[in-house]
Amino acid sequence: MVLGPRSTQLADLVTTLHGRDQISAELDGLLDRARGARGGALAVLGGTGTGKSAVLRSIGAAAPDFQLLHTSGVPAESVVPMSGLHRLLQPLAGRLPELPTPHDGVIAELIGAAVARPAADFALCTSVHRLFVELGRRGPVLACVDDAHWLDEVSLVALAFLARRADTERVAVVFAGDESLATGPAADQLSGLRRLWLTALDDEASLRVLADRTRARLAADTAADLVELASGNPLALVELADALTTAQLAGRSPTPVSVPADSSLRRTVSLRFGQLSVLAQRVVLMAVVDEQLAVTNVLGTDIDLAAVDEAAGSGLVVIDNDANNAVLVPTQLTRSILYSQAAPDQLHAAHRTLATRLDPDWDRLRVTWHRAATEQTSGQQLARELGDSATAAHETGNYAEASTAFERAASLVEQPGTRVQWLVEAACGSWLVGGGRRTRALLRQAAPLTELVGARGPMNMVHGIVEFGDGSPAEASRKLRIAAEQLLDTDRARALTALALAAEACGSTGDYDGLADVAGRAAELRRPDEQRATELMFDHLAGTAATFSGQPTDAVGPLRAVVRLAATVDDPLATILASQAAYSLGDVSHSLELAGQAVTGARARSLTTLVPWALIDVALAALLLDRHSTAESAALEGLREAKAIGQHNTAMTHLNLLALLAAYRGDRETVVRRMDVSAVWVIDHGLALPGTIGWWALACLDLAEEQPAEALDQLRLMTATTGHVHRGMQVVAAPHVVEAAVGCQQPGLGAVALAIFDRWAGNSNCGPRQALSHRCHALLAERPADADEHFREAIRLHRSSNTALELAKTELFYGHRLRHGRKPTAARELLRDAVKIFHDYHAETWARRATAELRAAGESVPFAELGTTGQLTTQQLEISRLVAEGATNREIAAQLFVSTRTVDHHLRNIFAKLGVRSRLELAAQFR
Repeated sequence: MVLGPRSTQLADLVTTLHGRDQISAELDGLLDRARGARGGALAVLGGTGTGKSAVLRSIGAAAPDFQLLHTSGVPAESVVPMSGLHRLLQPLAGRLPELPTPHDGVIAELIGAAVARPAADFALCTSVHRLFVELGRRGPVLACVDDAHWLDEVSLVALAFLARRADTERVAVVFAGDESLATGPAADQLSGLRRLWLTALDDEASLRVLADRTRARLAADTAADLVELASGNPLALVELADALTTAQLAGRSPTPVSVPADSSLRRTVSLRFGQLSVLAQRVVLMAVVDEQLAVTNVLGTDIDLAAVDEAAGSGLVVIDNDANNAVLVPTQLTRSILYSQAAPDQLHAAHRTLATRLDPDWDRLRVTWHRAATEQTSGQQLARELGDSATAAHETGNYAEASTAFERAASLVEQPGTRVQWLVEAACGSWLVGGGRRTRALLRQAAPLTELVGARGPMNMVHGIVEFGDGSPAEASRKLRIAAEQLLDTDRARALTALALAAEACGSTGDYDGLADVAGRAAELRRPDEQRATELMFDHLAGTAATFSGQPTDAVGPLRAVVRLAATVDDPLATILASQAAYSLGDVSHSLELAGQAVTGARARSLTTLVPWALIDVALAALLLDRHSTAESAALEGLREAKAIGQHNTAMTHLNLLALLAAYRGDRETVVRRMDVSAVWVIDHGLALPGTIGWWALACLDLAEEQPAEALDQLRLMTATTGHVHRGMQVVAAPHVVEAAVGCQQPGLGAVALAIFDRWAGNSNCGPRQALSHRCHALLAERPADADEHFREAIRLHRSSNTALELAKTELFYGHRLRHGRKPTAARELLRDAVKIFHDYHAETWARRATAELRAAGESVPFAELGTTGQLTTQQLEISRLVAEGATNREIAAQLFVSTRTVDHHLRNIFAKLGVRSRLELAAQFR
């Protein structure tokens, strides 16, 4: 039975919820509990337009088997007692006689059968509760309360009373309302209820909302602009999408600068603004016209702290105490609405006030801009002043301010050539500080002027850089090579930087022929009197090309030059290149040190875009040094920062590095989850580096689970994701190829991989690499004496370089060999240490293997240490007990009504979970 206006109020308006997976999961859980007479309540809270009503429509659509009752608060009725309950229960009019339990007349009064009592007394609350209990006996009940912040107090008290008692009934209650339900007077009424907050949608979810609303007919650039403008507000996305013209949908007309004039969001913001005093309104508008506003800039003889506090209390501005008491408009959406609705004289007054209050020396750029906005001087003169100031700011490393100033100067200047030059400079500065989306928007502004020859080189360079971080690296390489040729005559330093980045883009896709071509072109341009920074770029290209072409000896000289020159060049990008060179040379400790310096230097200079790049080098070096916590911290931070600034290609590398770290521990669930997120992006963008790391991670999992044949297949398939393999990662993974090949009794394959690894590792004194080399030689050795010698040297090098996890694996392999060589005492000593290390690293799959090996060597180890039976499913436990009783697979299959293949599958999983190797060991655990 369905009660209430489901067809008109909910079902017809249901839309797909994007970016609300956690909220949807919570609501689904609530419905499931209510179906089982373990109901409850939730409060879904958020600001205007965050999708509260959409959430209620969604849960209503997800509950077709529920009796649905719906109400909403109405401002005009918020002072009318029980008006909300009346709307909720009105559909029950005429149905009360069907309910088996008579009521005391309160409900009858409420729905109009008698005069309603105007108080939320206990009788009313208990009557509402009893009514829902009775309804629940006929089927689960869902009560949805929208705009609960406008609900009359009597209704809110009664429904909250019901909500707190629904956990033993087939009843679910969902409230939706604004922030006042958490902080205002109504907050006490909902105390004890779980609150879910609707935060801003991320870019991906915002794009899906736009695609749904426009039926995927929206131009990509226009969609990006709308996502930026909407600031993650679902209602803004819907209103913007619905107001687009055909030309705007196709990207032929400019994107709207604010939501439509009849927007409900605009009405909400306008109402809040209109309720402020004149002085508080002036504070808000000063924040609208100046994104760097501080409280000290606002205060004067006419404006005091009370006005600032009033403005902040409206939510139209926020005070950031961690940023020198900055006065900020919280979102681009709010800023655009306030700017669009303000009268021109109000905006001019705000500009004039700031032009006089800011320090003309300290805040030169801002003062010039505010003067320009009030047209106190010739626009062209001010444009030149802004352009000069922007250039000076860029040269001193103030890239964010320089970018803003270049953009503003471009809006004033009349000469097209200067305009496009300044727009491109603004885009470059924006990219350096991590403004990926704004960078693309600035390039779109400059695009109509690209016929100007002088602008093509800078435009292609910035386009290529942006594409490298968040698009197709192959296309990035093409644009960067074109840019280099276009810039050679006018800006040789930038031209060479473009070539270096083109080479990086080639390497990221596994295009080593392209990388060699770029390096060859650079060699043609080299002069004997290069500056140090330029010389470093040439040596980087030469060393990288030699490394990836399989000529490590030829790479040594240029790579050492890169490390040496970086120490004399104060540039985080140079330090990143030096870290990569040190890694290739085998000086991994120095590589880690340099990568850390690059991160610190980039952050100190606000070169946000370089930070995730440098963190890749931190993670790789720390991984090889067995500093897994450092590697994981770097990859997690790199993932967060790369996603925040729109560098999704870099983010995928960090995500797959995190998968590899989990694979080293044998954590299959985490590996698969992380790779599932990255797989489609990696394939679509042809990313060889994260693709190779991903296949390597899968191979590590198989090796941990003693499936060498599967591991060898994964290592052979390193090119399957993108069609290319990252040769650097392929070489680093060579010890795992050896391990898998030995396990498959194909030592020839292992010997080939080891020869490549040794050519690389042999050029260094890197302890971790040398230790892995000796371990591989030990695994391949035919003579026991040779194996012993290599294993002992590997263990010595592991210990001297503090690579504990690899030490434990070497001890496990050596212990296994010693046990089969009938030296159980020596084997046990090594295996005990390995078990401890594996546990310390939470590498439980490896710990179970080592423990099983230790037990096989004669150590009396409790089976609890092999892995508890609590890890097994119910069916796996039953199969294990039948094995202990001596049943064959065929007998087990017959008894459990499954196939023998299913029994085989379960037994393999049981063996892996418990770390046992045979039916006898399994039987022993269950006796």
